[in-house]
Amino acid sequence: MTQPSPLVPTILLAAATGARSMTGVAATARSVGALAPREVRTQPARFLASPQVAAGLTALAAMELAADKVPSIPNRTDPGPLLGRVVAGGLIGAAVAAVAGRDRAVGALVGGGAAFAGAHLSFELRRELAALLPPTLAALVEDAAVGALAAAGATAMREPQPLRGASDRQ
Repeated sequence: MTQPSPLVPTILLAAATGARSMTGVAATARSVGALAPREVRTQPARFLASPQVAAGLTALAAMELAADKVPSIPNRTDPGPLLGRVVAGGLIGAAVAAVAGRDRAVGALVGGGAAFAGAHLSFELRRELAALLPPTLAALVEDAAVGALAAAGATAMREPQPLRGASDRQ
């Protein structure tokens, strides 16, 4: 049996937002905006489905990619930036759950947790990359990984995920 499952896209998109706060949100907005209007009836999915919102978030994501290379930008794991990422991850989770007809509060919790984890994991990854590569190159490698993560999440949003019951497990 296949049904749209919000779990995989939520984790992928929110983890991308943990690394780059606007990337996962922009990818979610573009994905939700590409759905049929009947699939986007409830908030926050309906808000993100607006072409103007998706375009604005995409522009912010592009600006963030450039700003991330500036040394004076605070760490993503500092309390303020981390809180913003967790809230953005919650928005992603609620929107993906709304589209899938699932509990938005649970989606928000999953998205917030994935963004929190994504922020910490990507921070450590970037630190390790910067020890091996020049800092700007390390940032570009991270940008590519985050873009791939967001693209995978957007793709997972469009593809039904198999739901396995106890009898399906081996």
